[in-house]
Amino acid sequence: MESSQPRRIFLITHPRTASNLLIQMLALEDQPDIAQHRSGGLGGYFFLPAHLLKGELGLHGKPIEEWSEVHKSRMKERLQECLDELERYLEGAERDGKIAFVKEHGIFLIEPTALTALVNKCESTHEHPWIIQVPPKYNSELTRSPLNQSFLPDGFLRTWLPTFLIRHPALVFPSHYRVMKDIKEINPELKDTWQLDTMMTFSWIRSLYDYWSEHTGKSRVDMDRNNTWPLILEADDVMLKPEVIYEFSKLIGLDATKLKFEWEPAAATDLDQSILRPGDIEGRLLSTLRASSGILLDKTSSNIDICVEAKKWRAEFGDEMGKYIERRVRAAMPDYEYMKARRMKA
Repeated sequence: MESSQPRRIFLITHPRTASNLLIQMLALEDQPDIAQHRSGGLGGYFFLPAHLLKGELGLHGKPIEEWSEVHKSRMKERLQECLDELERYLEGAERDGKIAFVKEHGIFLIEPTALTALVNKCESTHEHPWIIQVPPKYNSELTRSPLNQSFLPDGFLRTWLPTFLIRHPALVFPSHYRVMKDIKEINPELKDTWQLDTMMTFSWIRSLYDYWSEHTGKSRVDMDRNNTWPLILEADDVMLKPEVIYEFSKLIGLDATKLKFEWEPAAATDLDQSILRPGDIEGRLLSTLRASSGILLDKTSSNIDICVEAKKWRAEFGDEMGKYIERRVRAAMPDYEYMKARRMKA
């Protein structure tokens, strides 16, 4: 990304990586140079509507070959609507001379043929990869590099300054499964783990990280010391090292005096209502954060022992699911360690 281009910060996360905590600490709603967009605590997720439609159509647990033509058409239309809404936000930020800041789960960006290929352990499917139309100004011919497994073309992705947020998979995957059950996004009795296979992996965010590393040449725009785009934040550093948050805020152009490390917890009655209200996904996702008054140090990965944790998962979820989660955690460790070794340092 050239320094003359509009400044666009893309925070790529995975569910349960403490991304909502990071957004709270950055206090984006109080940052004068950040272009504000959708209200609410989720902090972005322009492509969440497509993810929700996928669930409504019953497609989360299906490879793309099993999607009907009607469902494919509806999903493509919804993705295009999401992209158009994102582009309106970007245009507004550029018009107002503001920094665009967008958070998105990596899984929301991955196109369906790549998801199917991963689970089926094959290089491709019979379907053509999906690429969503972007405005001509991105000089894109709707092409994608091999490492770009998203439905967004290279020309669009290269306009962003990306940051990735990671967290130990032994904390992420069981927590994510818990939430998926609570919000009824998955049937706990389901024997087919196709949907879980696509979610309990860090391969998507690693692939996107490698894409930006290769195609932006580790740009040093506004950077110093050893921190270069794309950046990686580790959840333990977010919780335990304020200096990392200060450094990150400086690099992306925030006012460090606005950062928050303490806040008022939500009232108990509000918490009960937000957690129990049917269909309130946001309430469930933010329940721990809303009940807190600051950073919860017991949520770090210090001294985690996967063998010890696996016993807890089998007791909580049953023997079969507990063993499955353990396998997924161990399989994700190489990607996690790879990215952790490249994380941002203050």
